[in-house]
Amino acid sequence: MFASDSMLRQIATDECGTPDRVADCAPRFHGAVLFYYYEDLPASVSWYERHLGLTKRFDEGWVVIFELTPGNYIGLVDAREGFLQSLPVQGKSSLIALETQDLDDWYARLRDQDDVRLVQPLGIGSKGLTERFLIADPGGYVIEFFRWCRAPAGWRAGADD
Repeated sequence: MFASDSMLRQIATDECGTPDRVADCAPRFHGAVLFYYYEDLPASVSWYERHLGLTKRFDEGWVVIFELTPGNYIGLVDAREGFLQSLPVQGKSSLIALETQDLDDWYARLRDQDDVRLVQPLGIGSKGLTERFLIADPGGYVIEFFRWCRAPAGWRAGADD
């Protein structure tokens, strides 16, 4: 369920809105996923398993996520299935995905800032697996803020803590 606009405006204007309080009041992250896009996903998945010894934590066929360390992951995406090709970002084939249970707070904090470019508003993404929104950094790289609609079995980041 998404927060209402009035609720988001209130979150954005609470006491944490002043620059000197930003670090103290920022919502939390629970993990990160760096995604790379591949023309031959099965060969890339095999390479990461064989050469780096990584263990799959999630496999939907078009996206495979390996755990690097607790809460930190690398995702391999079929270039024909991933959503980056449809975004208005030129020449960028990777993104950082930040998992947070505070998704509504992050959206309220970032969506109306003049120097933050909203790429996609808060909504359902990843073929129904996540709620998310996307921004672009100053260099044009996409940053996805997300929470799972249904977390994959064995997923550690974002656990109730």
